Amino acid sequence: LVLRMRRSSDILLDVAQSVRKKLLEELFVAARSFYAAWGGDDFGERMELLQETSPISKLFDEHRRQVGTMAYIEPNVFLLLPYAPRSLFCAGADTFFFGLLDSHRYEAGARRGAGGGGGGGAQWRWQTYFFMLKSGTTPESRRLVWCRHPNDERHVGSLQVSWIRAVQPLDTPQGEPCLIIDYDSSGR
Repeated sequence: LVLRMRRSSDILLDVAQSVRKKLLEELFVAARSFYAAWGGDDFGERMELLQETSPISKLFDEHRRQVGTMAYIEPNVFLLLPYAPRSLFCAGADTFFFGLLDSHRYEAGARRGAGGGGGGGAQWRWQTYFFMLKSGTTPESRRLVWCRHPNDERHVGSLQVSWIRAVQPLDTPQGEPCLIIDYDSSGR
């Protein structure tokens, strides 16, 4: 819950979902009583209660300068980030969807065996990234982008949405959802 008042920095409250509605009702009653007692309506001051449905909310200081970003990954899980206007998350095309991405990568190379002997081989490993699905007006701006941190200014990898040929959902042995993305970056 974000409380936004004039001449004051935004205030974040962590409120259990079970009592959130009651708290909002009580805040509205208290603010209405305050404005009625002090003539707020006489001076054009009105209390507004807005419910933001966007998963990304800007956070402001007392001078209405953006100082942070709150981004919900899940209904009750959010990231609290300092404002970074040149970050991949904030700059460029709109961030349509975002979250954590575990990428399963094949790494070719030598692995040393016991006793220092070289043993040729390769291995598969998981790497966790922050991903963003960016929207835009051109095929080049519609991209799946991944980076190590939401405030990074450079991505680790990306692919144009138009390159994607197929997406196959499956569950891992641990019951986690998984997507296999088949793409062709040659532009054909």
